[in-house]
Amino acid sequence: SFPTRRSSDLVGGGGLLVGISDGLRRAGRTKQVGILAVETEGANSLATSLEAGENTTLEGITSIATSLGCVKVADRAYEIAQQDGVQVAVLSDAQAAMGSVHLADMERILAEAACGVSVAACFDGSLRRGLGRGCDDAQWAEKRVVVVVCGGSIVSTRLLEEYRERYEGVVEEELRLQKDRLVRKLVAMKPVRSEEHTLNSSHQYY
Repeated sequence: SFPTRRSSDLVGGGGLLVGISDGLRRAGRTKQVGILAVETEGANSLATSLEAGENTTLEGITSIATSLGCVKVADRAYEIAQQDGVQVAVLSDAQAAMGSVHLADMERILAEAACGVSVAACFDGSLRRGLGRGCDDAQWAEKRVVVVVCGGSIVSTRLLEEYRERYEGVVEEELRLQKDRLVRKLVAMKPVRSEEHTLNSSHQYY
């Protein structure tokens, strides 16, 4: 069952996104549960594709979140990301790293930066902007959120302390700027025919 109303998950090749979406579909909950798919800058193949209006391939991976390092997402993941109930955000490496630090501080869970980026989306406003549109503060406080946490094979307490020393001040400055990190999707519009004229295929952002 899916008692939650919101879900935040990371995106590499898109398999996790596809699995969550298909699970919600089979449970008949696609309209009740929104999904925020999160990537890091330098591993943002899904976001790049959505902004381009077609599934594209990155030239390479530059993010520290190497587990998200897939230069092209699965076609099915790209299709799912175009749905209204799915939003996509791209956060910085610094935010991803500090997301891992916060997770360790709060929950005593060690997870790599590829996972920390999902946690970070809860701190910079991306989760609220992506899945809380139309909700006032009281309504948003009542929403139940699941943050998918996975991946901890290359993380240690020493690495997290290095992250804290290197990125804490960077993230504080980024949060101060209140940058909207949600992706604007470029979707193909089908030709619309009428008696008076025919509109050519075009694209539209939303």
